[in-house]
Amino acid sequence: MTAGESHWNWRAMPMSKDFKNKADEPRHIFGCGTLSRIEDIIKGFSPARIMIVTDKNAYSKTGLQARMEKVLKSYESICFSEVSPNPDPESLLKGSQTVGNFKPDMIIALGGGSVMDTAKLISVLPADRERMLGIIRGEEEVPERQSSLILVPTTAGTGSECTHFAVVYDGNKKYSVASWTLLPDKSITDPELTAALPEKAAAVSAFDAFCQAVESYWAVGSTFESRQYSAQGIKLFNESFLSFVKKRDRHSCENMMRAAHLGGMAINITKTTAPHALSYALTMNYSIPHGYAVILTLPEFFVFNANAPESLLNEGVPFGEHKKRMKELCQLMESDSPDSAAARIRQAVESVGFAVKLSEAGIKNRDDIEKIASGVNLERLENNPVRITKKQIEEMLARIW
Repeated sequence: MTAGESHWNWRAMPMSKDFKNKADEPRHIFGCGTLSRIEDIIKGFSPARIMIVTDKNAYSKTGLQARMEKVLKSYESICFSEVSPNPDPESLLKGSQTVGNFKPDMIIALGGGSVMDTAKLISVLPADRERMLGIIRGEEEVPERQSSLILVPTTAGTGSECTHFAVVYDGNKKYSVASWTLLPDKSITDPELTAALPEKAAAVSAFDAFCQAVESYWAVGSTFESRQYSAQGIKLFNESFLSFVKKRDRHSCENMMRAAHLGGMAINITKTTAPHALSYALTMNYSIPHGYAVILTLPEFFVFNANAPESLLNEGVPFGEHKKRMKELCQLMESDSPDSAAARIRQAVESVGFAVKLSEAGIKNRDDIEKIASGVNLERLENNPVRITKKQIEEMLARIW
């Protein structure tokens, strides 16, 4: 590891209050069938009141509800399922009020990225709208958790179970709440839980995992460690994406779940970049699912970043190192050029029935391109290796319209 690069020691990370288990127990538990360990894990924290955070339909239809009811019969429990697909202040306030009224010792999230982000947020946000908004907007510090937190992802996408931030959509703005207290005390990543995903949801979640790995690799904040996570995630995506979406066999589920987890580990160090910055406007204004919204612009940014001259690089990115990283990304994509890598990404999108043009993805009016460009998250643009202007974003969007 070179000088100045960060290394996050997961076992050294602070856990919330007195909820720390034995030092030799891993924070993240991965593997098929590991959900069966949840009863013993819960006992290790000795809770009295447990709050489940989940998506109502998925919880009942996948058999998770029946499994968890057997586990929870010895505890006082409550289920909060009013989770927004894109967490917003209204749904978070309801969740925080539920937490305030029930006062759980433990919160368990079972679901996709939105469910996990909601659980992370309501475990710390006050049941007071003004104070809550102050924390979301970064005007106040994130409070310490008062309950233990267990995250159980059921999609192979966001890697939220191993990141210290969570996303909130407030009107036309997207906020990322960041604090180490948002890391769970435990996560259980069981690939078997992805078997019931609808094909479209499986594809969208996998898109997100892949984009996070690619963006983390080229990010200004990229480190040797984060690139190791990203490289492994990209390789697993290349190997198993299509079979994961179409077949959902055990091997592909394990690979894509691991790819998502690795992507989360990577962006936990680096954060995301320009494709994610553009995605939020696509999701908020046009209801394009997050992972799909990100991968729509990823090919254009791949070429743009790879071909940029040294004069356009953001501060902190040596030109030689940047060119080396982009070459390595091409190799990871089994491509001999940025254009070829971009073509492979578009091919992967089309192979599972998704369009690669904005006009076919629900954006019917080309005039909306300016609106999308105006809604970009500037913080994520600063983490992109190459500086980009609003005009360049509009030109890029016009090319894929």
